[in-house]
Amino acid sequence: MISEIITLALWQLPSLNMYHHWLLARDAHHLRRNTPDTGKYARQFMRRHGVEVVITGTYTYRCQRRTLQLEIQVLQQEGTGVKPLCERYIAKGDYETLPQWLTCHSMHIANRILPGCAPPCSESIQLLDAPLDALEMVCASLDYFSLDAVYDSAKDYLQKAKKRAPDSAYVRFASTITGDEQRDADFCREIVGKNSDFVPAYFPDESVTSPDMEELRNAKDLYLQGLSRVPLNMHGYFGLREICVRQGDAKTLIPFAKLHTVRGTFSSGSSQFGDTFLNCMEKARQHEQYEMARQLFEAAMEIIDDPADQASLLEKRGQIEEWDEDIERALWFYEQSLQLKKNIALMIHIADMYVGQGRVDKAEPLYRHVLSMGKKIGRTRRIEAEFGIARCYEESGRILQARAIYERLSKEPASNGAIYPLLFYISNWLRRHPK
Repeated sequence: MISEIITLALWQLPSLNMYHHWLLARDAHHLRRNTPDTGKYARQFMRRHGVEVVITGTYTYRCQRRTLQLEIQVLQQEGTGVKPLCERYIAKGDYETLPQWLTCHSMHIANRILPGCAPPCSESIQLLDAPLDALEMVCASLDYFSLDAVYDSAKDYLQKAKKRAPDSAYVRFASTITGDEQRDADFCREIVGKNSDFVPAYFPDESVTSPDMEELRNAKDLYLQGLSRVPLNMHGYFGLREICVRQGDAKTLIPFAKLHTVRGTFSSGSSQFGDTFLNCMEKARQHEQYEMARQLFEAAMEIIDDPADQASLLEKRGQIEEWDEDIERALWFYEQSLQLKKNIALMIHIADMYVGQGRVDKAEPLYRHVLSMGKKIGRTRRIEAEFGIARCYEESGRILQARAIYERLSKEPASNGAIYPLLFYISNWLRRHPK
């Protein structure tokens, strides 16, 4: 029965990248789907929609369909599988008043995943502003559209929902998913004007890539209004980040990046602070906003004190300087990174840069240091280091020594993309320098 309805309540919260789907056979307006392997279904759904967390579960009618019991679980992607983020949660309520009580349960679920992230539930907040039968039609439409790619049926169900609830912000918003309406700044501002509690409408996704700078500014204002209400909302954060990097606006983005860093939103087993600032710097680099990337780096170093995370930031700063063609500054940051954390790939990269400058006296010791680590460096790094030594020989006129290494490496299989360019260079070199 109920499908996408809980999504809206979760969107209102400063949650992770969440989505949900109920995994039971449907009746009435819904598809008949019965997938007993919840984990398998969740993995498929995550891959298809590019999400990290899925809210899913089953439902049971009680008292001749007058009440509804939901058994909810939260699954997160982990490698090729999924893992539960918290224990299963049972929610019960009256069928006809589901739009009212489901919101409170959604906030409770979010707080169990990210403690303290959801505001207190208020009965006055009416997020699902349509009759239940209209909401079910929307669910059927999204099922057809998202899971089965049956677009005509998806549009038919959505049109029925619009006729049943023509003034519903939720129904209109769902129409942007099926492409009936465009989720630009004008549309979202109209929805917000009618229902200021409808936080998703503060995030006009289609404006983020608009070439019109005025449209971009309007969208940015909406994103900031939405994030002022739910500052940890990931959907809003990602959209604002994209706008800011296009504008080169580090000042607006930094407070939100710091918030997610301090909270550890993207933390992992290898990083206490996560990669929030690293991703922001990379996005800025992709848009050639090098000065913005530098400002992001300085802001990150103010709050991150873990040496491994600092090493990653210093390496990223070196990449920024290298892309901005300041090779000496790039080398300085790379070397600072190496002082904090051993990084074989970075060591080889620094040596390659020295070779490019003709400074083989600095490059050769680095390559030899990598090779001295033995088998633990792996085949690819070994070949890269040996190739680097041969280049040092070549640049310093020691052609016989270079040839010996090139001939040996020419017999290596091109097993990955990192090795192939080296073998191609060697093949050309040997052809140009016959014995």
